Amino acid sequence: MRKKLRAVLSVAAVAGVALTGLTSCSGGSSGGDTITVGSKDFSENIVLAEMFSALLEEGGYDVRESLNLGGTQVVFAAMESGKVDIYPEYTGTGLTTQLAEEPLFDADEVYAAVKEGFAEKWDIRWLEPYKINNTWCLAVTQEASEEYGIESISDLAANNGKLRMALTQEFIAREDGLPGLSAKYGGLKFASEQAFAIGLGYQAIANGDADGGVCFRTDGQIAAQDLVVLDDDKSYWPPYYVAPIVRGEVLDAHPDIADLLAPLEDALDEETMRELNWQVDGDKQDPEKVAKEFLQEKGLIS
Repeated sequence: MRKKLRAVLSVAAVAGVALTGLTSCSGGSSGGDTITVGSKDFSENIVLAEMFSALLEEGGYDVRESLNLGGTQVVFAAMESGKVDIYPEYTGTGLTTQLAEEPLFDADEVYAAVKEGFAEKWDIRWLEPYKINNTWCLAVTQEASEEYGIESISDLAANNGKLRMALTQEFIAREDGLPGLSAKYGGLKFASEQAFAIGLGYQAIANGDADGGVCFRTDGQIAAQDLVVLDDDKSYWPPYYVAPIVRGEVLDAHPDIADLLAPLEDALDEETMRELNWQVDGDKQDPEKVAKEFLQEKGLIS
């Protein structure tokens, strides 16, 4: 009988402090057949990681989960240290954050760059991406859009200092977030900017404490709150297509991992992902339940 081993990976473990029971696939138990699946700290990434876990279990692997670890740097550090074997990553993030390259705007070029760069620098392999471009975006309420005539980020810049924005600390700090965006659009200023955990900014908007905020294209709350997604009219953000990334030694030892996860290439698209995200964020369903029910509906797991 297959089993799922659940674990919590602490920041101390990511930094290299030994933590009993968190050895990953390369030196792990079950004859090397235990795969450690990680995720970042937002619903979509967790749901995708739960899908990875379920599909790997269906393929006969024991799975250890280290989910909801934190932002990009935390999860990637866990992979570098061998504490995580596989997690969902985004092509644009890989290009501008891990590789620290200038943005590219052709999806195929971005994927080729991260595939080659990650393999050369870290022996980390990108599997085929899914039809989910979860690029960053800015969205505002219908009321703010109509009052100030804001439909694009250039319109937002033309109304500097008027809107209260709900942002995230990662967006404020990352070069491909607010700093680079502001430079591209000649300087963005807000009446106020508050840093929220991912997802909680929508609550601030719903409560009337913010007029808009940072979002991702596949966020379920966009439709639920009837927000206006602002056109990135200067094409600042590169594509952020999601794909599994796997430590090279793990994939070399278990090449069937790619085949087990490949059905998601056809099963997922942005509309589907937005619906799944809303089941978690809006309907407050458990991400594991959402992931497994979706895979069962598609006939991908029993």
